Amino acid sequence: MQLQLIHTTDTVHYAFVEKLLINSFPPNEYRDLTDFRLFTDDNLLFHNNIILEKDKLIGFLSYWDFVDFYYVEHFAIEESMRGKGYGAFSLFLLKRIVNIPIVLEVEPPINHEALRRIRFYRRQGFKLWNNYYEQPPYRPTDKPYPMLLMVYGGLNSETDFNRVKQTIYREVYNIK
Repeated sequence: MQLQLIHTTDTVHYAFVEKLLINSFPPNEYRDLTDFRLFTDDNLLFHNNIILEKDKLIGFLSYWDFVDFYYVEHFAIEESMRGKGYGAFSLFLLKRIVNIPIVLEVEPPINHEALRRIRFYRRQGFKLWNNYYEQPPYRPTDKPYPMLLMVYGGLNSETDFNRVKQTIYREVYNIK
C-alpha cells in the first residue's frame, strides 16, 4: 500500500478523491472544489495524496506541511474498504514519511460516530486535546463549527495549542 501525491492532471485519481471528499464530509467541512483544485496543484504547503494498494483506489489523505507539524485536513477511506485496516495502515505510512508531530480535527465526542472516530485515532497513538477549538468556516455563508484537535507526537496542549491553532487558522482557513 502507498500514499501517492496527486494533481488534478491525474484525472482518474483526482476524480476519485473529489468524489470521496464530497461523499465523506458534510459541505461545511471542506472548501469550495475550485479552491481544493487550486491548492492541490499550486500550494506548496498542501499535499493531496491518493491511497493505493497496487492499482486499487482505497482512499485519500490531504495534509499541510508547516515545518514543525503536519496538519491532516482530510482523510477518508472508500466505504467498501472501511473496517479492513486500511485507515490504520495509511496513518502508519504517514507517520513513517513525516518525523514531526501530526495534528488533525475531530468532532467532539457527542455521538457514536464521533466517539468511534476518536477511539480510532487514539489506537493510532493520537492524543485528544480538550482545548476549546472551532473550525473556521470554509465559506462566507457557513458558521464556525466546534471541533477538537488530536495530536500525534511531541506537542503539548498547554504550551503549543495557541501556536498550532493560529498556524492552522492562518494557513488553512486564511484568517489573518
